[in-house]
Amino acid sequence: MGVTMVDHALRVEQERAERERRGEVPIRPALTRGDLYRELALVNPRTGRRRAERVIAFTNPLAANPGETLSRVRIFQLGFEAPELQVCFPDILGGNAWVDFFWRRVRKIGEFDGFLKYGTGPVLGNRDPSSVVWQEKQREDALRAQVNSFDRWGWDLALSPTRFHAFLTERGVPRA
Repeated sequence: MGVTMVDHALRVEQERAERERRGEVPIRPALTRGDLYRELALVNPRTGRRRAERVIAFTNPLAANPGETLSRVRIFQLGFEAPELQVCFPDILGGNAWVDFFWRRVRKIGEFDGFLKYGTGPVLGNRDPSSVVWQEKQREDALRAQVNSFDRWGWDLALSPTRFHAFLTERGVPRA
């Protein structure tokens, strides 16, 4: 999953560059696709060059986690329309709500959810899991009022091309 690694590297680099702009760390430009292409040219691999170029071209630092990247890769592989990533819906519950995937033409939201979002651990901080679920339900209800449909999936679907294809088809995700 080269795309997963490069998406993550670009996202981490954007976050680092943002911290630098705020004066939290010394300034160094963020890693870009151009940097990756230049590095690939320097390495000049005997095999896999075209594949590496396709990975670099497909990457997107807006993918917030490996599950979103895997979903994006599957959506592409299965021939569905590419969604916009990390789209902001303003004034949702007194703030901005960001969604993982948005198909603007059909006003459809898609969200990848892994267990970490709802289980105990560092993602929750000191929040109670039940309050996280409740807040997410409120957020989803508010977003549903803004769009035609809202669907969630997790690792089990994203890892299975056959099941994910059926899921996206049944839910009306547009074809490319």
